[in-house]
Amino acid sequence: LGWADVGYHGSDIETPNIDALAAEGVRLERLYVSPICTPTRAALLTGLNPHQAGVGHMTYDAGEPGYRGELRDDVPTIAEVLKNSGSFTAMSGKWHVTLPTKPDSPRDSWPCQRGFDEFFGILYSNDMVPLRLIRNVEIIDPNPTQPFLARKFTDEAIGFLNRNADRPFFLYLPLKTPHVPLALPDAWRKPERSAYIDSVEYMDWNVGRILKRLGDLNLARNTIVIFTSDNGSWRRASNGRLRAGKKSVYEGGVRVPLIVSYPDLIVGNRKIASPAMICDLFPTILLLAGAEELEGLDGRHLLDALGVEGIRGSPGRRPEDPIFFFLKKRVAAVRAGRWKLHIEPAGPIPDTPDQLFDLVSDPGESRNLIADKPEVAARLRGHVREYEAGWAR
Repeated sequence: LGWADVGYHGSDIETPNIDALAAEGVRLERLYVSPICTPTRAALLTGLNPHQAGVGHMTYDAGEPGYRGELRDDVPTIAEVLKNSGSFTAMSGKWHVTLPTKPDSPRDSWPCQRGFDEFFGILYSNDMVPLRLIRNVEIIDPNPTQPFLARKFTDEAIGFLNRNADRPFFLYLPLKTPHVPLALPDAWRKPERSAYIDSVEYMDWNVGRILKRLGDLNLARNTIVIFTSDNGSWRRASNGRLRAGKKSVYEGGVRVPLIVSYPDLIVGNRKIASPAMICDLFPTILLLAGAEELEGLDGRHLLDALGVEGIRGSPGRRPEDPIFFFLKKRVAAVRAGRWKLHIEPAGPIPDTPDQLFDLVSDPGESRNLIADKPEVAARLRGHVREYEAGWAR
């Protein structure tokens, strides 16, 4: 899902349910993720930069600790921490942080072995084969019908809400829509326009079903609801004025929508410009849920940015803190404050010179200021050297 694919960012795609959530919650306008999906999921689930969690790239074993293709055994997931704190935990949707398996392979890195009490979904991306539908640790459909997967995931999530409305819970719902292949129920296809647009609107409808059920159960005000994406869209138009898209560390590949809604505690209908990382959601959720913080995380809580008072934790994310972007087993870019430095190669294009952009005046990264601001570039390179010196590869 791209930056400009939601109505509240000016899209022509109709997303009334996501827009309503944005109006009720806080819009964090500079949330950064990985340029591809699997590392983003690893960072969200662990509060670490992806390679520190063992999934620095996709789900294959590259023979290095940070690139083994599945979550490290010694790194707790957010589900494990919340479960130990008294929450009932469930996931419905796309996992994609484990190595490809055969039906008789060990299942120690599946969701139910990583803290989830219940799991319904697929282990990998919906463009991978074989695609199997799993309940907990059992394969219940070896070849599920793709057009109805998102609805089935949402149906299961609603069932979970119905069964657990009277106790603390954590629900993780990573819908596969709008990932390719763009398979939809016939009722949602409009042949005169892009299937991608139909997919986003179908996703929004399912988001609306969750929000409605929370309201029906009288849970809307005291439930933390977070909506975001795992990377920028592969469609250039979907990222608006942001440069490039998926697989690139330019803004169009790594900057995505983020909404946080918690009406009982967080004042809504606000827009926050401070930069944040996807791994920051891990400590933020723990503190909001009353769980104990973990040490050694790359993520920093966002309570200050969200305007939350009365909850004490370790120092939170500051606007000037460096944010690192990774590609091909190295730091490919770094942002600190208003400045972002791309370190050759920038994105998938080889032999690209270093580039420096002022993201406040130039969010589209069109004016390279590397020659005009050498001292800024040197400071950002210093952040990279310091980080890489402590990188446990």
